[in-house]
Amino acid sequence: MRTALFFYSKSKNDTNGMSFSGVNPGESVSALTLSANLKAGGLTFIPEIRVDNGSSAQFIKNNLDPTKTASQFSLAAVYAF
Repeated sequence: MRTALFFYSKSKNDTNGMSFSGVNPGESVSALTLSANLKAGGLTFIPEIRVDNGSSAQFIKNNLDPTKTASQFSLAAVYAF
């Protein structure tokens, strides 16, 4: 499990009002990621769940409405021989 906090920090070279992380000025994003390694012989499955929570509605739902939270799921498969 890991957590991260992204926030806008204006640098002297910043001219477009956006940060490298994509967070807008005055806003922040907290992220929580949970992953595991599940082994089956030479095959390893790595499921990962991530939940992001913004300080404002900066994510977009499927119906194009803004929301403060977003979640993702991914699954990796690694074969070692």
